[in-house]
Amino acid sequence: MSPRRIVLRAYNVGFGDCFLLTFHYSGSQRRVLIDFGSTAPPAGAPADHMRRIARDIAAGGRLHAVVMTHRHRDHISGFGTGTGKIIASLAPEVIIQPWTEDPAAAPDGLSAGGACTQGEEDILNRSAVRCLLEMGRKGRAIYVHGGSPSGLEELLPGVDVFVLGPPTLEQSAAIRRERLRDPAEFWQFRAFWESRAGAAQSADLFPHAPRYAPDTAPANLRWFLGRARRIRNRQAKEFVRALDHVLNNTSVILLFRIGDFSLLFPGDAQIENWSWSLGQKRYRELLRGVNVYKVGHHGSFNATPRSLWNLFAHRTGKEDEPGRLLSVLSTRSGRHGSERAHTEVPRRTLVEMLQRESNLFCTQSLPKSQLYREFEFTLAGEAR
Repeated sequence: MSPRRIVLRAYNVGFGDCFLLTFHYSGSQRRVLIDFGSTAPPAGAPADHMRRIARDIAAGGRLHAVVMTHRHRDHISGFGTGTGKIIASLAPEVIIQPWTEDPAAAPDGLSAGGACTQGEEDILNRSAVRCLLEMGRKGRAIYVHGGSPSGLEELLPGVDVFVLGPPTLEQSAAIRRERLRDPAEFWQFRAFWESRAGAAQSADLFPHAPRYAPDTAPANLRWFLGRARRIRNRQAKEFVRALDHVLNNTSVILLFRIGDFSLLFPGDAQIENWSWSLGQKRYRELLRGVNVYKVGHHGSFNATPRSLWNLFAHRTGKEDEPGRLLSVLSTRSGRHGSERAHTEVPRRTLVEMLQRESNLFCTQSLPKSQLYREFEFTLAGEAR
């Protein structure tokens, strides 16, 4: 049994991601929700905009699986509070998250799961994280990494689902950092002074000042040291928040393939995340055949590596070419980055390339009264 058609619904959440995939079989359907979050609703949207989206998702009936690509608010805020209850009421069977979210994971500085056991009050987007954990307890929680089973094998007959990321630290330690510059991969470099930030941080600011042991310091200095220790201890508990600097590199990357037709959902994965799958011939071949590309990280300059874009065999400058690549971009301009620094989101040079070599749809092109744009694909892979 294989699906006869696939419907992709791209919700306009403003600055965030929310995608609903419906696989239509003979006499039945299976629905997979990929992310549900926003940090800024569409301009002019009503106050209950996210609730309206949650209700629209619920109107379609049973939700079979939820994919949380990573823990940033613009991808999971909708799973918190009231809207999260609406999604949870749909009783998804499988909840897919990156391996870093596993509550049993060790507190290695990248594992949100380990952090849960050490101080839940310091976890970003706590209510959404709790909702996802609870859905996973009631259904089946799957924590994935590059090359692992997706957990969707039984739910989606006739569909091959490949997990292309994130790699574990054993597979690639590169995800611990995000590079500031990459002329070969990024659509724009960061300003030079940013690459110099922190160069002098290790210098001794007061090399000739007297030094005291804590118990022999003067009274006024002991007061200061006590305050400094309390600040340091508080900051040490905040290490989970600091993970947001690399959470994009823990994004789940899923590739759905039905016959010769495939859809790619990379969350906010950046080059350090991509490097593992791009380094393997098997996955490069899979990526060549992508027909639908969910544009990474809302169109930022560093989340669609040029080496990935150049792999796509269905990109073409011919607008009327049958089977031309479809790119779907969920974003809201003016929220992040700077045009002057060439870091605006979405990045102009990337958008121009997407327009030139693919059929580009952007959620912010929708009128504020329209919740989503829907694409329907037959087995031939043509969108309607």
